[in-house]
Amino acid sequence: MNELEKHDTDSVMAVLAALQAEMAADLDELQNEIRVVAEAEGNAPESGDSTLSELLAARTALHSGLASIREVCGWIDWIMERDAEEDATPVTMPLPGALGSPIH
Repeated sequence: MNELEKHDTDSVMAVLAALQAEMAADLDELQNEIRVVAEAEGNAPESGDSTLSELLAARTALHSGLASIREVCGWIDWIMERDAEEDATPVTMPLPGALGSPIH
């Protein structure tokens, strides 16, 4: 791997780490908001389009996004290890199927 590819990979990993940190902070804020709304609604949403239902859907989306970031970071780490061993170009390699079970 040449220096430019390593720098690009480090940049991508830094951006993903920053995104993950922001999403985790958003998730913490959302959890607190869910608690407040759940207490105000009596712990049970009255209809499918209530504020609590919307917050729970947003929480699910954040969890999905965080899982996707972890999966991409794992794939990049796997490619980097393999590239170090084999002089392969990460761009031409398919996503591995053995990284773990997908969330969907």
